[in-house]
Amino acid sequence: MKNLWHEIYLKNAFSPAAWLREQARFLGEKTNHEVVAEVKRMRTPLDTFYYGFDLFVEVISYRFRLFALSYEIDIFPIRIYPDERILKSVQTASIDAHGEKYFRLETQEQYIACIEYILGCEATKNILTAIVSHIHSEVSEFA
Repeated sequence: MKNLWHEIYLKNAFSPAAWLREQARFLGEKTNHEVVAEVKRMRTPLDTFYYGFDLFVEVISYRFRLFALSYEIDIFPIRIYPDERILKSVQTASIDAHGEKYFRLETQEQYIACIEYILGCEATKNILTAIVSHIHSEVSEFA
């Protein structure tokens, strides 16, 4: 029987979730693993990928959802749903059918620029600073 499959390109495909996992690894390195980021796939309809990007601190069992993202099989557009503290610093956001604000990204370049903005913005720095202060107050309380 003849194989009817054409050539399938499996290498170098862009994966938003894999890219986020790499960023999560970098956060752990920067914080000596006091704060780590986890990329978690959420249950969704069959045709949608939905991930949460959570900051997690094991020593105090604390989890903070920095943002979520969703996309369909063809990846773009990607929707990123950032925490409200991040949204306050941005003028342009779309609103979905449920009234939630999100960023709509049409290209890989826009996606990377958006994630870079979120990870480096003042709101995220403030969130991380607050988390670290809670870690140190909890740890010193039990020392």
